[in-house]
Amino acid sequence: MHISHLCSLIPDPTGNRSHKFNQRHFYQLVSYLNNIMQSSHRKIFTFTLSIFVVILTLGLSKGSFNQESQTIQILSHPLLTLAEAHDYDVSTCKPVIYNAPGGYVNGIKNRGICVNIYPADNCTGWFTRLTYGEHSGAYLPQTYRWDGEDLMNRTLQIASVGPCFDKCDARNWQDDRREAVKVTLYDDYGFQGNATNINVDSDECILIPPPSGRLLSMKISGDRNCCIELHSAPNCGEEFTQFRPDYPELRTMYFWNLGAKDTYAAHARAVSRCGQFCDKSVPEINPESGTSPGKKVVTFYSHPGYYGIF
Repeated sequence: MHISHLCSLIPDPTGNRSHKFNQRHFYQLVSYLNNIMQSSHRKIFTFTLSIFVVILTLGLSKGSFNQESQTIQILSHPLLTLAEAHDYDVSTCKPVIYNAPGGYVNGIKNRGICVNIYPADNCTGWFTRLTYGEHSGAYLPQTYRWDGEDLMNRTLQIASVGPCFDKCDARNWQDDRREAVKVTLYDDYGFQGNATNINVDSDECILIPPPSGRLLSMKISGDRNCCIELHSAPNCGEEFTQFRPDYPELRTMYFWNLGAKDTYAAHARAVSRCGQFCDKSVPEINPESGTSPGKKVVTFYSHPGYYGIF
């Protein structure tokens, strides 16, 4: 299949294209992607695959939800589209995912709804607080954690789903040992590109330093008992999303938002420990001075991340 034919198969979310995307086309698309992912061009194609998933799920789900819906879609069969997935109302706990024996799923679309995903039945135990963007979905979602420098990834497992807790509910950071966590931010997908290392080892709000203008993938040290938050504001106020090792799609941060429409994790401004800045914030980041302080001048701040009195 030529790449131009591949592009023509993607459904048009505006509805302007007369070409009808059907199940046969989807099989062709999946086969083409799988062939490339097995080839020597796998790294180059990672970004393209992610974009196809986002566009594909947007087109297939057009018109399938109203804006007040608390419904997500879970896909269990690898040869179906998200348009053929099962719907789950997550306004209350759904104790069993009946179309995913063993908990392994092949796709999820939550249309911007915050949802807790549990690997155990009855919405108990450890969970992922999932806040994908409104038009994002993940096909064949993988979770990511590191054992030293070795990447350990596996298929996302979902045994039950339920509504997110309030952002200041302590259950969000249950079992967090509050140990030092090393966060590595990459400006490219798939843990590639320029890396920015941040050590979250205190209760402070830490500014993501320039020139990290975008965050496209992220590595978090430790195990599931480590918990960090990305914030949309440099003072760790406003919107946030929490992350732990073993969270899904850390290789493609454009899937994630920060808890509100059009606040994407890729444009996060600060990082902190989980729960540290509920209902409070450190001083706003200092605005740029209108005059240059001159050469060989050292500036000291009262807070980590270039905040406060100087």
